[in-house]
Amino acid sequence: MHAPPVPLDPDQTVGLLHSSRLARVALTVDDEPLLVTAAVTVAPNGRMTLEVDDPEACVHLGGRHVAIEVDGQFPSTGARWSVTARGTAVACDAAGPTQGAISAPVAGRRDSGQTFVVVPRDIIGHLVTRGVVEDWFAGVPAS
Repeated sequence: MHAPPVPLDPDQTVGLLHSSRLARVALTVDDEPLLVTAAVTVAPNGRMTLEVDDPEACVHLGGRHVAIEVDGQFPSTGARWSVTARGTAVACDAAGPTQGAISAPVAGRRDSGQTFVVVPRDIIGHLVTRGVVEDWFAGVPAS
């Protein structure tokens, strides 16, 4: 029998999200799942900025409910973790955000792709025990 995931402290969960640079963004388009990789940054106020290069995703992301997932491994202990945030993606243009999502243009915006802001409704995190997935590999090595 597999051990259940161990919930992380909310402050630790937010800290792990802040330390992540890449995320998987999940949404539904025409009743089909769409999973996209995005660069992610988290502001001190908790708002998340996603930089997406996938043209199909850019067409569909604005205004959609999304789930953002990051995972990694604690280098000191080898313990694996996973964090999921849910919210609504709001598209930003070159002058700044639309719909009042954030109060200033996105710092360090890239020339390619599109930038979205997500204000998370909820954030959950847990440790992934060895009994759950023996061959689990962190999406970002040494994260």
